[in-house]
Amino acid sequence: MFAKDPVNTSRQEEIDLAKAVFVVQLAIIHMFVECTTEKGLYFGLPYFFDSITGGPFGAPMTIFAMGIGLNYSRRREPKLLLKRGLITWMIGWLHNICKVVIPSIIGYAVTGDGTRYVIRTFYLAFGNDLLQFAGLAMMVMAGLEALKFTKEKTLIFGIVLLIIGNLTDGADFHQPVVNVIMGHFIGVDVPGELVVSDFPLFFWFSVYALGQIFGYYLMRMTDKDKFY
Repeated sequence: MFAKDPVNTSRQEEIDLAKAVFVVQLAIIHMFVECTTEKGLYFGLPYFFDSITGGPFGAPMTIFAMGIGLNYSRRREPKLLLKRGLITWMIGWLHNICKVVIPSIIGYAVTGDGTRYVIRTFYLAFGNDLLQFAGLAMMVMAGLEALKFTKEKTLIFGIVLLIIGNLTDGADFHQPVVNVIMGHFIGVDVPGELVVSDFPLFFWFSVYALGQIFGYYLMRMTDKDKFY
């Protein structure tokens, strides 16, 4: 079923379609989560989008698809991958400004509620989300590529990070700035849910690495229908 050398080197339509579906799903998932009470998320469509498509078929598959795409990237050289990671990381901050800072300014202007719209804005503006993870993952992968890591070693590295992430999950460093920074790498949990640590690198890099391995074999697959 697998050739020695790559045979599927063009764009893979099913992967492109899957990524498009995942992105649309993420928007719908967040719409339901933000507009539904906590108890309401246990029933009906909100439950479906929060726990089912928002579980295995949301962010995890999006990150898995990112790993697949790494094999098809024409900018896989360490320097180019590092640059791409930095740009993605910066886009993540721009996304936070649009998602958090601007709405908070409007909210404060309308209500004058500083507790709700000013104090939390610092934490949320620098919070960890999918784009921040993607940028960090690319930068780490650039380092591993420079060190000539094989796909197997990359996966082992991801599993080691995952173990460390599990052992340190729920950390609180009792310093706001440190918590915000560390929330990008491990699962930080502080009172009041101020720090956003949704996609810490140590938890999710192994999924990215698994996607890379899948992409490696996808490129060498002689019968995709049979494989799927």
